[in-house]
Amino acid sequence: MIPFRRASGHDLASLQRLCPTAIQLDEGRVVRRGTSASVVQAYLDTATARGGQRQWDWDKGSGKAPGPFVPRVVKILNHEGESTDRVNSVEPFFVEIEYDVTEPLPNLEICFTLNTGAGEGFASLWDPGEAAIAPGRYKSRCEVPGDMFAAGGFVLGLLCRASARHRLFYDGEILSFYIDDASDMSELGRSILKPRFRWERRAVGARRRAESRV
Repeated sequence: MIPFRRASGHDLASLQRLCPTAIQLDEGRVVRRGTSASVVQAYLDTATARGGQRQWDWDKGSGKAPGPFVPRVVKILNHEGESTDRVNSVEPFFVEIEYDVTEPLPNLEICFTLNTGAGEGFASLWDPGEAAIAPGRYKSRCEVPGDMFAAGGFVLGLLCRASARHRLFYDGEILSFYIDDASDMSELGRSILKPRFRWERRAVGARRRAESRV
């Protein structure tokens, strides 16, 4: 008997772990069939925005504006402030969002989620938004320091809420981008994080004593 496993939804990491093959549906129609890894990658290539930014035009085909939080544009910016879908691992980059608030909110929490191409979440860029916010248009930006992530392809998601129990907006797959590793860190293997920690070196024993007498 051949074991059969079935998974559905947007838990892409679990899908690839549980299912050797997968199909992609569009309004009930099969549009792609193959290994789970190839179907997931093809889905992400078509479902997420390219070019370093995702834009919503709620008046022209982006659906009904969610309100009271209405996202307008999310961008990946390099260290020079240019929109791009490819950043350098040793340089800082920014994740920026422009949005409308249509009614007063006691606070507004914005969180960008980072996932691997396999759908595995590994980091959250969280702004707790401790102050009340009035109606208007706003722009928020998060700086990601250099030497934080290894090279690879990543998927950006967006979660916004007015409190821990009041979700205003969520989309786990809004933007794809790449990190190029300018340093020679190939021996790290498949490591995702590579933060630069503070190190120091000092001599010990006889040599140290000899150096201290000079």
